[in-house]
Amino acid sequence: MIPPEVVREGETTPRVLVVDDDRMTQMLLRRTLTQAGYEVESASDGKEALEKLAASPYDLVVLDFVMPGMDGYEVLGQIGGQV
Repeated sequence: MIPPEVVREGETTPRVLVVDDDRMTQMLLRRTLTQAGYEVESASDGKEALEKLAASPYDLVVLDFVMPGMDGYEVLGQIGGQV
C-alpha cells in the first residue's frame, strides 16, 4: 500500500504508465503496482506510450528499453525533450 504521507487528503492517487512489449511483464507490473495502491495504465510500444503521455500526466513511467519499432531510448529522448 502507498504510505499515507505520500497521498494526502484531497490529492489523487499517483499514476504510473508501464511501457513494455511483453504482455506478461505488463500484467505482473500492473498487478503489483495496483496492489500497492497506484493507478496503473500500460502501453505496448513507444508510440502508444507517447500518445498516452501527451493525453494525460503520469507521476512515473516504467519503461522497457528493448522494444521493436520505437525503443525505450527513443521514448526517453522524446519525453526529455518535452520536460
